[in-house]
Amino acid sequence: MRTHLRTALVLGLLIAGFLLPAPGFAWQPQRPVQYIVPWAAGGGSDIIARQVVAIIDLEKLAPVPFVVENRVGGNAMVALNYTMGKKGDPHVLMFATFTNLAVPLMEKLPNSLKDVTPIARFLLDEQMIWVPWNSPYKSLKDMVEAARKAPNSIKISGASIGSEDHFVDALFQSVAGVKLNYIAFRGGADAVLAILGGHVDAAWLNPSEAVDHYAVKKLRPLGVASQARLKTGMTDVPTFKEQGFDVVFDSHFRGVTGAPGMPAEAAAYYVDLMKRVTQTARWDKYIKDTMVSAAFMGGKEFGEYLRNSENLVRRLMALPGVMK
Repeated sequence: MRTHLRTALVLGLLIAGFLLPAPGFAWQPQRPVQYIVPWAAGGGSDIIARQVVAIIDLEKLAPVPFVVENRVGGNAMVALNYTMGKKGDPHVLMFATFTNLAVPLMEKLPNSLKDVTPIARFLLDEQMIWVPWNSPYKSLKDMVEAARKAPNSIKISGASIGSEDHFVDALFQSVAGVKLNYIAFRGGADAVLAILGGHVDAAWLNPSEAVDHYAVKKLRPLGVASQARLKTGMTDVPTFKEQGFDVVFDSHFRGVTGAPGMPAEAAAYYVDLMKRVTQTARWDKYIKDTMVSAAFMGGKEFGEYLRNSENLVRRLMALPGVMK
C-alpha cells in the first residue's frame, strides 16, 4: 500500500511539474498557439515561421504546439485584420514583415503593425536581384545597359505592391535611371515560380527564397542591396554600391507580433521564448544555411523599431512610380 502511495505521489509531482509555467514566468499558453502567416506557403516568411515552430517543438521550448496558419490575401491585410480581431487573445501570433508596415500607410488604412503587440524581430533578409543561371546578364551593369536601350522590356518579378521588393525596385530604377517592368505576385514563392518558369527575366528574392535554386545552378545573383556583402555563403556577390549603384535596403525584417492588447505577462513570455529560439544551435545552422543576418530585437525595442521604420516607408513612398 505504501509503495502504491509513493508511486502515485511521484507521478503526481511529475505531472504537476509539466504544468508549471516556464521558470521566471507566471503565465504560459494553455492551448495551441495560432501563428498566422500573411503569405502563401513556400515563401520567405512562411519558411522562417515554420523553422521557428520546428525549433520550439524539437527543443521542447513550450508546453503547447504552435500551429502555422497561412491567411493570404489583401496584400497581407487579411492576416492583419484577422489578428486585430483577436484583441487580448494571448494565443494568437502573426508573422511581421516590412510589407505589413508599408501597406496600411500606402492605402491609408486604420490598422497597422503599431496597433498589435510587438514581440520580436528575428533577422534581416537581404534584397537581391536574381536571374536564370544562363541569363545574358552577368552583372547589374549588363541589365542596366539593356534596360536603357529598351525601357520596360526587362520583366522582373517580386512580391506585391507595397512589399520590400516593390520599394527596392523603385529605388533601383530611380538610382540607375531605367524603366523595368515590375510584375507583382502574391509573395516570394510565386515570384520564384515565375523566374524558374521563364516567365520573367529576373526576380527580387531574398537569400532564404533562392538559396536552394542557387545550389543546383538554376538561379544566379547579380547583387545584394545592402551596405556589405553577405557574411555567410555567396560572399563573392558584390553589393549594388560596389557596382556603381547607391542602392541600400537594410530594412527587410522578419519578426513576430501578438494580438493587440495581449496581456503584458503573455507578451513577456513570448519575447523570452523567441529569444531562446534564436540561441539554439539549430537556429545558428539555419542562419548560416539560408545566408540571412541574425538581428534579434525584442519587446519594446522592437516596437520602437517599427515606429521608426514607418518614417522610412514615408520617404520611400515619395519615389517615382511607387504611388500609382
